[in-house]
Amino acid sequence: MKSESHSKALNEYLAHAIKSVRQTYKGPITYASLPFEKVDWEPFEIIGIDHYRATQINDTYGDMLKPLLAKGKPLAIMEFGCCPYQGAERNTGQAFNIIDIKSSIMHHIPLIGKIVQTRLNGQYVRDEGLQAREIMESLKVFDRVGVDSSFVFTFVNPQNPYNGDKEREVYFNVRCSLWLKRYLDERDDENSCLFITERSPKRRMSIHLIRSIIKRISSRAGIKKRIHPHQLRHYATHMINNGAPLEVIQSLLGHEKSETTKIYAQLSGKLRHDFYSKYF
Repeated sequence: MKSESHSKALNEYLAHAIKSVRQTYKGPITYASLPFEKVDWEPFEIIGIDHYRATQINDTYGDMLKPLLAKGKPLAIMEFGCCPYQGAERNTGQAFNIIDIKSSIMHHIPLIGKIVQTRLNGQYVRDEGLQAREIMESLKVFDRVGVDSSFVFTFVNPQNPYNGDKEREVYFNVRCSLWLKRYLDERDDENSCLFITERSPKRRMSIHLIRSIIKRISSRAGIKKRIHPHQLRHYATHMINNGAPLEVIQSLLGHEKSETTKIYAQLSGKLRHDFYSKYF
């Protein structure tokens, strides 16, 4: 992509695009270029570039814009910003690559998407203050070097709403309580997470590791079908079969919409027969 052939093809396409746009639009035109692209800015009224901060370029972040400013045309930063989690500042332009791809794909499949939500590929600490500081630092640099305009990329995706503050009540019996106490008593670390990795450094157990553990347990138990953590939430089906109100189950599962809870409402054959006999 850094080759001269790429630049030649790109500029030929942009020249054709500008010619087409000029037929109906007479105002200033720009192009949101990437840092490695060698754009011929002669036909454009405004120079545009996506310019993200990263640890390795923070010291030269402003200087990198000087060759473009030297062309004597207004310079617009078409994209800059940072995700709101600790560590995102190390490479702000790629900071959104924390989405678990498999869950994201499944979330967009009809029906399945009502159950499977898009997840992160690890554990991250939300930090909106860091996001704000990164934006302010970038704006200070733009002001210092003479950038004319800038556009914040918010990293907002309406299809992946933040879900980290939702609290769910979890009930367990005395036997479970005793096993949890035994597990916690045997730990000698200072980690605040309930379930952590066995190997050092100790850290919160990831979703992938939990999946792996449940898979191993199901294999030892001789279960042939595929087992995954989300099936543990199917207690909702048993509660429905035992006559629990749908609103109560919705609250326990943490669903905002009752339509999502109804997916679990798979009544057993006997219960369907009983309801039929009662109401028909």
